[in-house]
Amino acid sequence: MAFSKNTLRLFKWLYWILLTLAHVYIVYIMFVTDRAILAILWLITGFIMIFIFYFYYFPWGDPGTTWPPYIAACPDYLTSIGNNQCVDYVGLNSPKLKKTSPGTIPTDPSYIFNSSGSMAQKAANAQLYSLTWEGVL
Repeated sequence: MAFSKNTLRLFKWLYWILLTLAHVYIVYIMFVTDRAILAILWLITGFIMIFIFYFYYFPWGDPGTTWPPYIAACPDYLTSIGNNQCVDYVGLNSPKLKKTSPGTIPTDPSYIFNSSGSMAQKAANAQLYSLTWEGVL
């Protein structure tokens, strides 16, 4: 799952703030309980571990400049059945698109959403069916 830039930035700030506070608290408890050598070792080792895990969870590079990172083949919650055709297995209560049972591929046009065309045509078609489509609408 991809996150937006602002959400990722929030996660990075929370990572540093919360782990630094927890780390300092652990070092404080060790000093209070007369374990100064262990506290100094943990201070060094803990910050190294925080840095290593930071780059593990937040790798280098730009997370992307567009959201979503790709445009789905079908509107939200619809399932692609190939050839730019999508069906509703969930039951979105669209006035023009009927729900079909999972595992069946309908032939009746009232069960099929056509997802072909330009972005403007896709957006207009999704609005006509009262559907949402992340990245198109």
